[in-house]
Amino acid sequence: LHRGVLACAQRRPLARVDELLDGATRLAVLEGLNDNENLGAIARAARAFGIDGLLLDPTCTDPYSRRTVRVSMGEVLTLPISRAEPDRWPEVLGDLRAAGFEVWAMTPASSADGLWSMEIPGRVAVLLGAEGSGLTRRALAAANRRVRIPISAEVDSLNVGQAAAVTFAALTRS
Repeated sequence: LHRGVLACAQRRPLARVDELLDGATRLAVLEGLNDNENLGAIARAARAFGIDGLLLDPTCTDPYSRRTVRVSMGEVLTLPISRAEPDRWPEVLGDLRAAGFEVWAMTPASSADGLWSMEIPGRVAVLLGAEGSGLTRRALAAANRRVRIPISAEVDSLNVGQAAAVTFAALTRS
């Protein structure tokens, strides 16, 4: 519980998608994330592993909610963030591809390419979905590749924040 006003500020507008793409080589693209803690964990991992910015779909939770900022340890405040317009989702993923990004749809599907065997492209956008429902069919179809993190067959999947951190770390390997 807070004990009064801690800060008061005007919220700056989110970056436009074209501004986010300018000069970026590594992006995290989030679809349907409705949990502030997961978004905060992803933002923190993104900063730790050199992700250049976040692109949110129209349904993602507020990246500047108190809980997201806290879980990210404030890192979400330093990341360029853009939100796709409702009438441009998931078509905006085609814009990423046209800008030279390879879009990786992260999925636990056994038919997906294993993360550890992937060559890291010059520009990559990592597409992550909400826990439970995962990525929509339309988002999966708009990606260049489906990529999975090989894990024990005894475990269904990783938490989306953990999956993001593992994937972002893999992007930094030589």
